[in-house]
Amino acid sequence: MAPKVTVPMDFGRHLLRSPTHSNLTLKTKAGGEVSASSVILSYNSPVIDHMTTTLHMTTVDMLEFSEAAVRLFVDSAYSGTADEITRENFRDFNKISSVFKVGWLVEKCSNYFSELSESVKVANYSDLLYLFEEAAYVYENLKTKDLLKISLDKIKSFSWKRQFFEEYLINAARLSYRKLDLVIELAGNDVEFVVQILTKQLSDLVLKQGLPVYFEYLLEHSDLSLCRQSNKILFDELFDILDGLPDDKMRWTYGLLKKNSKNDTRNRDETTPPNFTISAAPLLLSVEGGVIPNLYRSFNMDMSFEEVYQWLLISDEVDSIILAVEAISTWNWYQCFKKSSPTVKFDVDLEVLQGMLEGLRSIRGWCKLPNSFSSYQCLGGGSLSYLCSTSIEDTTYHYLTPELSLTSETNGLDALKSSTKFMFRFKHPAVASCNLSGHCGFILETVPSDLALWKIRLCTETEAYAPGRIHFHNEIRAENMHVFVRGVQVGLTTSIIPVIYPLTWLGFLLEEEDTLEKFISWTRSNSFRSFGVFYKV
Repeated sequence: MAPKVTVPMDFGRHLLRSPTHSNLTLKTKAGGEVSASSVILSYNSPVIDHMTTTLHMTTVDMLEFSEAAVRLFVDSAYSGTADEITRENFRDFNKISSVFKVGWLVEKCSNYFSELSESVKVANYSDLLYLFEEAAYVYENLKTKDLLKISLDKIKSFSWKRQFFEEYLINAARLSYRKLDLVIELAGNDVEFVVQILTKQLSDLVLKQGLPVYFEYLLEHSDLSLCRQSNKILFDELFDILDGLPDDKMRWTYGLLKKNSKNDTRNRDETTPPNFTISAAPLLLSVEGGVIPNLYRSFNMDMSFEEVYQWLLISDEVDSIILAVEAISTWNWYQCFKKSSPTVKFDVDLEVLQGMLEGLRSIRGWCKLPNSFSSYQCLGGGSLSYLCSTSIEDTTYHYLTPELSLTSETNGLDALKSSTKFMFRFKHPAVASCNLSGHCGFILETVPSDLALWKIRLCTETEAYAPGRIHFHNEIRAENMHVFVRGVQVGLTTSIIPVIYPLTWLGFLLEEEDTLEKFISWTRSNSFRSFGVFYKV
């Protein structure tokens, strides 16, 4: 740990040119390299301090950042100033400062963004789009809304929501679900602005290709009853268009209408769209919406262990300790598989691994796992108890197991090879009271296809939930879940050991021929039971 030094501090830019002091190499995008003092950067960044002091690393990968942005980051650490931030380098500079936890630079970036917002005196789409996109990028990648409020308040101050949406939603297909959430948040009570634009675009789209998934998302997550109250003609026009959807979407349309007409006091015939009939056809499922996070498609298992750990220290995709465990566990099993090893023990000493994971959790600010999970093993036979809390206050996770399978498959692996639904009872803490029949909860469905391999989705459509059995609240979100397969191994003394198998690793087993049988033979894994879920609140 670097000695206590108050930063920002002017260590002297002249040291940048000293090869004697520059003992750390920062690798940047396009093969660039920047040399710097590990001591000076450690004073500023606890992440770099951990990398250099604890892990003894002499190179740090910053491969997603330009060389210019990394040089500015180093210059700021040396000089104690951040006067060279511009609109062009703000995104990279702000992200470097955040992922390496340089608190004073994060504050400088926030101040710069506020000043930039204040400088916009006349409403124009170009400036407002820049503020919105940068704030949205920070929200998506750094999971903070600090800049978002500044951006949204600026657009609202000009009373310019309608004009902004008219431009921004021209090509809604490019928008992520998080950005669509921000559109809904910006709209607030003015939902009719969004509905008006969607209605104009939907007329042709519905006739030509059906309802795009991103429009379906906006309509499902917007409070359309607000539009009904402010502009009943527009509300009716929207549902007249939706009435032209194929039969397999009629139940969805009816559910949407019913949900947003809950305050209607008129009779049933008056609220039902003309020629509207309820079809018994099942709803077509959208694979893209509500997908539970895992690393199967993106994780590079050929990295060295040091590279994996470096990646975990700064990865945007890995945002919890359980995903970090999934990555390391998958990496280890893959290395053993390549060597045809009869054991899954780590090359890295388990005590060293424990210290690294505890340090990783502390640096990233992740909460501990629930204590009920402490009996499970992973990571080459190691217990996860040191990552588990001893009290409810230390964790924001709920550990859930399925109430039952709604289809024939209950084995964890078999379920992932077929379309299977699992029902979970869970009342979200944000749901203060509920008078609906049945239990609060949710349903997860596996999506079996080559293109969607190892995707598990959260069912949000009303018709997936049988009345009186279990019901769904919108507070439940897929991005707050982590899913794994629970199983057992037979120990060398025939004892039964509860273990977890990450989806990332199981995806590899089923992708390659004969690998599953081989894995079972050298791990004594004779039972892949059902799914388990961590839900973060």
